Amino acid sequence: MSRSLTPEGLIRLFSRVGSGGQAESLARDILALSPESHGKCQHILPLFENRAEAVTLWDVYMVHYRHAGKERWQELAQPGEAFGGNRLSRLTAEPESLRWGLVEGLCETSRRCAAQDPDEALKVAELARDLARLTPVNIAGERAREELLALTWACVANAYRHADCLDRARAAMREVDHHLGEARPLLLGLLPSILSFRVSLEFSERRYKEALVTVKEGLALYPGAALRARLLVQQGNLFVSIGGRAAEALAPIQQAMLLIDREKEPRLWFAAVVQQLLLLTELGRFDEAEGLVPEARVGGRGVIPVDALRLQWAEARLAFGSSKLDHAETLYRKAREGFLNHGLAYCAALVTLEFCRLLMEQGRLDEVKVQATSTLAEFDRQKVHPEFVSALALVEQAVLGQNLTLEVLAKARTLLHHS
Repeated sequence: MSRSLTPEGLIRLFSRVGSGGQAESLARDILALSPESHGKCQHILPLFENRAEAVTLWDVYMVHYRHAGKERWQELAQPGEAFGGNRLSRLTAEPESLRWGLVEGLCETSRRCAAQDPDEALKVAELARDLARLTPVNIAGERAREELLALTWACVANAYRHADCLDRARAAMREVDHHLGEARPLLLGLLPSILSFRVSLEFSERRYKEALVTVKEGLALYPGAALRARLLVQQGNLFVSIGGRAAEALAPIQQAMLLIDREKEPRLWFAAVVQQLLLLTELGRFDEAEGLVPEARVGGRGVIPVDALRLQWAEARLAFGSSKLDHAETLYRKAREGFLNHGLAYCAALVTLEFCRLLMEQGRLDEVKVQATSTLAEFDRQKVHPEFVSALALVEQAVLGQNLTLEVLAKARTLLHHS
């Protein structure tokens, strides 16, 4: 066997030996070569390390060309690269063998831009879907293409979710289920990614218990470090949203922090550190929470404005818990105004309730009424969810009846969580 390896050379070798003992022997021979000989095959070697006895031509082909397609997409997506006009025609001009990886690269681009630009995320996801329909099946087969299509529809659902079009997102997720049904047994390993998108949608729909089941299913599939970190962050967020499980939520968040590549996933890292700050605050571990603030502020400089508001909110909670009430008040006011300006009624309502508690504990009931009333007026202008209005109306009426208590605020918060 030649000691100068290329991916194409490996594919030719495996096409000659078939499967079984010969393939295993070949895989072990490749691993035995010097590191210098592995050259352009580094992305294929884990396949031999993990399952040398079962490696097939199909495995080598798909691992290589999925990797090569993703790399090609990164080249095409670079700023300044000519990529206008009919984007599908531009992509179909690439070698057919790269289409699998090109689709996965498109899906990753859609995921990364969805929070800031859901319209562009939708366009990219639909482009991925259209290209997936044109992937060659001469080696991979129809079932593999169905699995790839399921991923693209999950990206479509994610884009609609970020655009607050939950009905369309749910319809897209039904397409995911259809393609997964046609794809089994699943061969490409895309299910953990698909499940992560499903968790996000279930979370947005406040279906927390269903989402918790989905995230556990994804973690049980032993995904790679980046995807496992994402699922762990989602699991921690779900424990928080279900209520009363701060200690349970902290462990997956801290596990995720060890796995996240901060350079590649700055937004995920920032979300995890902010959630950790919130949980430590809720558990009364204020010194530990304070220690995270400087790093979180540095990480927050490169995130989208909404994420920066979440840090502001977390710092407000920390200041309140640490009895730095003037600082907490300043931060709550800024966070509330920011969420209202971005049309994020749910977050604005939660911030308003927390701020009302701070004011109530200081005996400033007239100001509680002002906060509740002004937020209600803005909700009316934005035509937000009726339950959000009901939660703050409950606070407003309690102030007017001079019976505002912590129990009333807790009831209002429960209304929000079940809206």
